[in-house]
Amino acid sequence: MSQINHTIEPIRARGGLRRLRRGDIQDQREHTETVLGRPAFRSALQTEMERADQDDLTLLVAAVRFQPLPGQSEDQLAGQKLPDELVDRIRSVNANVRLVVVSGSELLLLVPSLRRRPDGEAVVQQLIEVLSAPLHVDGMDHHLTPLVGAAMLGQESPSADLLVDGARLALAESDKLQPAMMFHPYQRVRRERRSEMQADLRAAVLAEEIEVALQPAFDLETDKLVAMEAFARWNRVDKGPVPPFEFVPLAMELGVGHLLSRQVLQRSIELVAEARGTGFSFQDVTLWINVAPDDIVHPEFSGIVREALKADHGVTVGLELSPTPDADAREVHEVLKRLVSRGVRVAIGDFGIGNANLTVLQQLPFDAVKLDRALIRQIALSDEAAQLVGALVEMASLLGLETTAQGIEAQSQRDVVAGLDCSIGQGYFYAEPSDDPEVIQSWWKS
Repeated sequence: MSQINHTIEPIRARGGLRRLRRGDIQDQREHTETVLGRPAFRSALQTEMERADQDDLTLLVAAVRFQPLPGQSEDQLAGQKLPDELVDRIRSVNANVRLVVVSGSELLLLVPSLRRRPDGEAVVQQLIEVLSAPLHVDGMDHHLTPLVGAAMLGQESPSADLLVDGARLALAESDKLQPAMMFHPYQRVRRERRSEMQADLRAAVLAEEIEVALQPAFDLETDKLVAMEAFARWNRVDKGPVPPFEFVPLAMELGVGHLLSRQVLQRSIELVAEARGTGFSFQDVTLWINVAPDDIVHPEFSGIVREALKADHGVTVGLELSPTPDADAREVHEVLKRLVSRGVRVAIGDFGIGNANLTVLQQLPFDAVKLDRALIRQIALSDEAAQLVGALVEMASLLGLETTAQGIEAQSQRDVVAGLDCSIGQGYFYAEPSDDPEVIQSWWKS
């Protein structure tokens, strides 16, 4: 991955000396329109590539994304004229720039006649700077929060299509912490590998090849087994195990997250049934299944859970939800409310960080919270971390919620969370996830 060197001073792009001496570009670009249609942009890119090759120069293609302007959706803004102030800012970076509106908040820019890669890096950095200043719209300041991905003409991008593709690949890897990215050939390798993984994962989910392991959680006062959490396991053919944090979000992107949740739920119940044996009971034990908001609102999800509740599994089914900022809380609430009426429990996962906050607790019918592992990791080493966890536990207690400390790996961590009146502990200190029925049965007996 390549990132912009922030020590480079912004510079103006310079034309080729040989063409200037010949007079080929004397007044040519001063009369060239900045904002082009897609065909004209493609034609300009092809022409500039040929010129750069003749004059031993290079050029830059940048993909720019920013926050949509107030009162206009991306669809509404697509193809419309950009605000003059926005165009002027982009032209201030390089007077010869050409651009095309790809969508309401995404642009493609062409900056011709650059001498070397540092010139392009400086242009990209300057784009970030001029677009980061608030844009005055309808009497208010609008923050664009720009992201830029760029590719330069050279051996790694020998065609117009590859240049544009490279810029978009770099844009896809940019974020708030690293808003400017330069293309590197390995980004294409990563995309190809991701595409292969998508195909393999879809096939594995449809073929019901996803396995499950359970991890126990114990009452911190009595050391009695009170819950088990199900973890999906995918052993990719010829490539080995894939961590859940890689393939679970990918399954949701592919639209098969609800099928993955069904397999995890069904296989978990089968494991519990195998561990129960004859006359053995997991009464008062909650079986937690991780789900996403998109899974919950899927038309088939409620039916999947209701079908699981009919089985004689001897445990209480729980749904552990990690909220996302774009989730429709009202729609999720309606589905969860119906499932809660059938005896399903609901917990908020990753509590204390990200989107798992007090506002979400008030919006959805939770009866338990699970403190994020990152909070527990430092709890025995930092008084500040212990105070934060104590405040979260106290808040949950005031709301009548059960609290689980996830990620306990040492006796010291266990002792601290127990002293903070946390209800339940879970982590490698107690046991690793297992799919062995005898091991699962031993948790209850212990």
